[in-house]
Amino acid sequence: MKDEVNARVCRWFTVVILLLIVVGGIYWVWPKFMRGQGLRAQEADLDAKIMDVDSRIAETTELERRFETDQECVESIARENGLCKPGEVKFVIEDDGSDGGK
Repeated sequence: MKDEVNARVCRWFTVVILLLIVVGGIYWVWPKFMRGQGLRAQEADLDAKIMDVDSRIAETTELERRFETDQECVESIARENGLCKPGEVKFVIEDDGSDGGK
């Protein structure tokens, strides 16, 4: 009888110790796991920003290449900014916002 009681106590003690180890492990690992999740989300966000910057760099590089080699591109950009060649007359048509009552 005494051996049976000792065996039960030993089993319960083992179960309690194992539960404490599992709960303590979860308590210790959970914050690290959640931090890892946050860091993965932050990494994905930064990767998206890097891709956006890379695409803008590629666009700027292409525009720079065109600006250096394509005279029509330079002229187009200059005219969009209101510039004209020496000797040209520039006409500016202002829209008063009315479209003839239509």
